Amino acid sequence: MIKHPLTKKELTERKELYEKAKNTLTPNKKGGKEILSYLKSHYPTEEIPENGLILYNLLENDFHRQKLLGKTPKAILFRIKNEGTGKALYENQDEEFLGIDILCGIELETSFVFCEGSSALMDEMTAFAGLDAFDLENFIVTTEYLFARENYTK
Repeated sequence: MIKHPLTKKELTERKELYEKAKNTLTPNKKGGKEILSYLKSHYPTEEIPENGLILYNLLENDFHRQKLLGKTPKAILFRIKNEGTGKALYENQDEEFLGIDILCGIELETSFVFCEGSSALMDEMTAFAGLDAFDLENFIVTTEYLFARENYTK
């Protein structure tokens, strides 16, 4: 999960990682409904009004916006409840997220995942969702997936 603008050094490091890894990866992207099912089966959730939050984050990103061309967006947003398996996410929130609700949303047509309030959940959802062929052409998206997969399997 990128939390700050990447420095030139970080961009260079990511490009190097991408060049090493890109030929070892194949498309493995899950569909939006499968990602949604995963979230709901692993965490206690409460559906809340989307109010444009997911779509804003999707549409403000040139790369992700391209996947929506010709499709009607279908976004759904959840608050992760602070109980059961969700409790561990709240107990391990990053300092900058302490005290705020953990939200996770999915745009079903593009499988775009948005999480707020938990880097751990974002890593888990990114690792589970996988990458499509278009993602694999983007070094930032690909390295975010690699970092998420590494963080989630720790």
